[in-house]
Amino acid sequence: MTLRIIALAALSLATAASPAVASADTAGWCSSRDLRITVGEGRAPVASDRLFAIHLRAAGPGPCTIRGLLSEVRFLRGDTELDVPIAGGQPQQWPELITVDGDHEAVVYMSAPKKAVPQPVDHIRFILPGDGTSGDTVKIAWPSPVGGPVKFGIIMSPVS
Repeated sequence: MTLRIIALAALSLATAASPAVASADTAGWCSSRDLRITVGEGRAPVASDRLFAIHLRAAGPGPCTIRGLLSEVRFLRGDTELDVPIAGGQPQQWPELITVDGDHEAVVYMSAPKKAVPQPVDHIRFILPGDGTSGDTVKIAWPSPVGGPVKFGIIMSPVS
């Protein structure tokens, strides 16, 4: 239920914020080479949760597009996979294409319960969505220990 509230609020705000949307004709598909990917922790709209965001920013000048979900998500300590439960699933509608360029980023919001027993996570690994195929595998630093279930949203424009 918490994820649904966060997702609805995020989707409502994202729609109102006029997200950068492009057609596949104007920009290529984003790969890990096109993106500077980081994760940070923010203030959750629900007091019992923690809120994290994976930011997908342009690594260079050219625009690229991306949409969908991260897959094969694993929380790590070094190279060892940790038992952090993950929740999420297929969106009810196919997500729109998000343009990533020097002025626009894409983001994936995640929530985790504050009361969960934290695991000593220091990295996260996942597969980016590809254009009709599996995308690149990415491993990035994670900001703090976390317990699950960690609920993942879709790739979308940031909510302000």
